[in-house]
Amino acid sequence: DEYHLIMDSNLVKILGKNRELIFNGFQSLLQLMPPQIYSIEKVDETIEWIAPTVSIHDKPRFNWRGIMIDISRRFLDVTSVKKIVDAMSYFKFNVLHLHLTDDQGWRIELPKYPNLTTIGAYRESSPKKWDRRHTDGVPYGPFFYSMDEMKDLIEYAKNRSITIVPEIELPGHTLSLLSCYPQYSCTGGPFKPKCLWGPDEEILCAGNDEALAFLEKILDDVIELFDSAFIHCGGDEVIKTRWQ
Repeated sequence: DEYHLIMDSNLVKILGKNRELIFNGFQSLLQLMPPQIYSIEKVDETIEWIAPTVSIHDKPRFNWRGIMIDISRRFLDVTSVKKIVDAMSYFKFNVLHLHLTDDQGWRIELPKYPNLTTIGAYRESSPKKWDRRHTDGVPYGPFFYSMDEMKDLIEYAKNRSITIVPEIELPGHTLSLLSCYPQYSCTGGPFKPKCLWGPDEEILCAGNDEALAFLEKILDDVIELFDSAFIHCGGDEVIKTRWQ
């Protein structure tokens, strides 16, 4: 899985067996140029666009080179995520893990279940800055990505050799979902998306077959939308009090 970048005074050659390797070779070529190569505006015409003659044979140490963004608690718009994707591509990262759902908010539109974004993408307040035990009283949302926005973001990342891996939290960290569909909880609600961080004892009911079928339908839609080989289904910090 190596790419080869060979450059002399007359020619640059980048060789690789697939698009991602050739893309990585091109990033290395850019890194050999003056830093102004990354400018989005016209730069000083006196700059010499030169790079050293080199022979590079390189491959990634790890197949999964990623970062995770917690979109549920602190939403970022598509433009901001694209800037992160651009920065990732410069340094040959290849996986963007989007933490799309949690107790504090549901951030992906699934047209079959509109309540997930009309109700689940909004919370009444958030922790105060530098004081996570108290809330600021400022409404937050509704913030979420539409299907079209997510499709655009997936394609944008793919063109930069980055795969987006979605995270759909279950069976805990699901208050944003249970606020929309309380019948899938153990107590029946009502619930609201959580305003403070940390796990909550209200979780999906493992003894409810309808809850499990509902999860399967949601994951079917997520799998259809995203082209990654993996999706992340959470599983962390589940308080099992209700299951008892």
